[in-house]
Amino acid sequence: MKIMILIVTASVLLFFAIPQAAMAQKDGAPVAALSSHESGESSSNQLQDPPKPDDPPGRKGMYYVMLSLIEAQKGKTAQAKVYAEKALQLLETPIDYKEFHAKGLAHHELGNYDEALVNFNKAIQLNPQWAIQYVSRGNTYHQKNEDNRAIADFDKAIQLDQTLPDAYVARGDIYAGKGEYDRAISDFDKVIQLDPQGSITYLKRADAYYRKDNYELALSDANKVVQYSPKNPNAYQLRAILYASKGDYEPAIADLNKVIQLDPQHKGVYFLRGDAYFLSGDVEHAITDFDQAIKLNPTDAASYERRGMIYSNEGNQDKAIADFDRAIQLRPQNAKAYATRGIAYARKGDRDSALHDFDRAIQLNPQDPFAFFNRGKSHHAKGDYDRAIADFDKAIQLNPQLRNAYHDRGFTYATKGDYARAIKDYSEAIRLLPDSRAYRNRARAYEQSGDNAKAQADRDKANELDKDRP
Repeated sequence: MKIMILIVTASVLLFFAIPQAAMAQKDGAPVAALSSHESGESSSNQLQDPPKPDDPPGRKGMYYVMLSLIEAQKGKTAQAKVYAEKALQLLETPIDYKEFHAKGLAHHELGNYDEALVNFNKAIQLNPQWAIQYVSRGNTYHQKNEDNRAIADFDKAIQLDQTLPDAYVARGDIYAGKGEYDRAISDFDKVIQLDPQGSITYLKRADAYYRKDNYELALSDANKVVQYSPKNPNAYQLRAILYASKGDYEPAIADLNKVIQLDPQHKGVYFLRGDAYFLSGDVEHAITDFDQAIKLNPTDAASYERRGMIYSNEGNQDKAIADFDRAIQLRPQNAKAYATRGIAYARKGDRDSALHDFDRAIQLNPQDPFAFFNRGKSHHAKGDYDRAIADFDKAIQLNPQLRNAYHDRGFTYATKGDYARAIKDYSEAIRLLPDSRAYRNRARAYEQSGDNAKAQADRDKANELDKDRP
């Protein structure tokens, strides 16, 4: 399962000579940007210093917009809104396109997206050649889920100024959110051409490569982020995910240790490290990390679910079920939580509860082969062999490489006395992944069919595999 990384994008402030602009977020995508990139004005007109008492209200208002965006960049949402409210008081009657644009940004920060659009439209009407205004309006359209309009605005901004990074970043974020990763990467490429040491864009491009399963290029970009921004916890976190995706859990855990060193409260880090420990077989440390993840965020359904899986694997089904209960309470539409709780009930011997959970999991996600497979096992355990076979059939249809479904369907056929079909299924399971259990079960089927020579050959093979097992 891929994990979405929330990335705060850096930009520059419009007519404010400050190098890092605040950006509100929508699912990790930038939604408000200011840029001095193309204003063409001298720095004396760019609000480098706090306004003086006798400055006009518009200048003071624009200064508070700047402060609002800076606070948003820091994650101080409440203070950002205070500054935005103050800005609106001072920008009650804008006198030029810059003030209308600043007023639009203040409305955007407060979530007043329709009012933001009114002011951006007026700014564009007064000066239709100022590219950054289209970026700001496009970001507001994106916040309103009007992505086609947003992209049209970013296209217009790029048409007016092909060296404006904000437009490429914003458009690339939307493409990435839509799953159009090649287009996103193309936009991020352009930003990197404009600023080869812009670490945040490398991080975004790395995430896009990761979602295309191009781990090598993703890792190369993540390494650049660490090089250019060694104190950015997002860089180490993404690189850890890439290492874990390749099964390299030791460096993944090392990077997650670095994330915790940089930011002990960093979102998701304890879950990720717990998962890396779990996959590497270190159950004790995994539980400790999931405990910490839940302590920091008691509504973290994923950590309850993962901890429940560990408890179930360790044989503590009551604790497992309690964790799955909580995960389902937090996310009632989570099919996987029902499926894993069903496994815990099955292991506990409560087949009716197990079947109920598998039914619900399949209802929520009818494309999950494992839910059908596990429900088939429960039907078999209850002696309902025809329903078991139907579920194994569906699991195989959804995933023709699911060797355990072939094996268990073969076992069910053998239980029904249909040894020819049992042998066929055991043979397919052996082809996909030979193991001694499949050979022994096929030997019994051969024996029941009267083919003692093949039965003995399979028993010999099973013994050979057991002998070679570490």
